[in-house]
Amino acid sequence: MKINVGENTYQIFYSHQRDPARTFCYIARMLSKIPRAELGFTIVGKGEAVCSKQDHFNYATGRKVSLTRALRAAFPDKKHRTYAWTTIWETRKQISKKPWTV
Repeated sequence: MKINVGENTYQIFYSHQRDPARTFCYIARMLSKIPRAELGFTIVGKGEAVCSKQDHFNYATGRKVSLTRALRAAFPDKKHRTYAWTTIWETRKQISKKPWTV
């Protein structure tokens, strides 16, 4: 998913791991207008959510927790974090017919 914050464009990537159950979120600032070009982005935030052994793995919960942590790393200013979260949430609602609920 791509979002614009200020004059920068950011790409958000997720990855999941099963043993131990974890979700990773990476926020990359695009350096080039060409997607996935060599050296076309730099990672500015990383978040990780680890599922307890007593809990059941849930993609939506892992994505929300890891995204929150990645946003804190990428945007120290709360105003930018709030704007990014709102933009991500609205974009997610527009492109998906499934609600992003826990």
